[in-house]
Parts: sequence; structure tokens; C-alpha cells
Amino acid sequence: MKQTFLIVAYSLIVLLALSTAAISVVQLPSFIKEFDLTTAHAANIGTALSGITTPFFTAISSVLIFFALIKQIESNKDQRSKSDGDMVFMLLNQLDLDVENFSYQAARQGGEPQISTGYYALLNMARGLRFDLNNTEAQFFKTIHGSKIILMAKSFEMIEKRIEKSNFTADDKDFFRFKLYSFYHTKLRNSLRYLIENNNFQDKTSIEPVAYILSFYNAANTKASQYIGEIN
Repeated sequence: MKQTFLIVAYSLIVLLALSTAAISVVQLPSFIKEFDLTTAHAANIGTALSGITTPFFTAISSVLIFFALIKQIESNKDQRSKSDGDMVFMLLNQLDLDVENFSYQAARQGGEPQISTGYYALLNMARGLRFDLNNTEAQFFKTIHGSKIILMAKSFEMIEKRIEKSNFTADDKDFFRFKLYSFYHTKLRNSLRYLIENNNFQDKTSIEPVAYILSFYNAANTKASQYIGEIN
């Protein structure tokens, strides 16, 4: 595209130079009367030449305008792609902040409660949860901690949709998918695995939040293997 634009531009410059030179030449008096182009008769010839060359130069101008328009469109696409990238990074940073702000207080026999934050708070809570008739899965997902897990999963899915609907190139989409699923693998996967396996979520899919978390976990593992390689 750039090379074609330069060729057309150089061609236009050469044509303008030749036209200017030709006009200067024909306005000079000739030693031979028959070749004197400054007479009224010669003016008709100039008018005819002008009628021939004007459409040509108009076409060249149209081509230049076309290339300028294409360049503007490409610039707009680049700007939209940058805006999409900024949005994805902002959402991913917010999700990371949600994990870092997660806190959990575990009771200890004969001592002060143990308070943890961030990744380890999420992990410790998931490892220690055991549901029974007095503390059911449905009740847990209505608590602050349970609701935060649901919101993290939904935020993750929202970021993924943003990536897929963006104006990114194929390589840029692969980059953002890698970033997103690397985050899942390092910050969310282990906690969800303990929560699901320790409480047999596979046998409790009639409970809506349980079914959602299980579906999210299985789908995320499949895509993580695709985008960042095999995971254990």
C-alpha cells in the first residue's frame, strides 16, 4: 500500500513538472512562424490539450484521495485496537485486584483466628470448605465469599468475550488469550479445583451455582490447555 502510494505521488510530481515545462516552452516565440504557438490559432491547440489532460489529472487526484482515505481507515482501526487493548488490560487488572482483596478468616483451636488475603485466602477457604445439611452449597453461594467467586468467574468470561469481539489481529488475540488463561492457571484454578473435588460438585449439578462453577472450571481448563499448553 505504501509503495503504491509513493509511485502514484512520484508520477504526479513528474507529470506536473513536465506540464509546467511544456507550458513555459510553448509560450516562447518560435523562429519558424508555422511553429509559433503564441498565436490565437495555437491557443486552440492549448485548449484542446487542456481538455485532454484535465481528466487525467483529475483521475490522479482521485487515486490520491482514495489512498488517503484507506490510510485514514487503517489509522482508525489501529486506534480502536489500542482502545480495546487498554480495556482488556483494565478489566484484567481489576480481576487481579479482586483476587488480591479477597480475605478469609479461619478459626484455629486455642488460638487467634488466622486471617489470609489474596490468592492464599481464596485457596485456604476452598481447601477448608466442607458442605453439609447445615451449611449447603446453595447457602454458601449467597454469602459474600461465595458471591465473590461467582463474580470472579463472570468477570473472567466478560474479559474473554471482550477479546473475541475486539478489533485485534489474530496474533494480538492469541497474546491476550495467553495472558487471560495464564491468570486463570495461576490465580483461580487451584482454588476452584479444591472447592469442586472436596465437595463432589459433579454429583450436585441440580444446584444452579454449583453447575455454573463446574461448567466454568471445565471450560476454562480446556481452553487453558489450548492457549498455554498442557496443565496439571
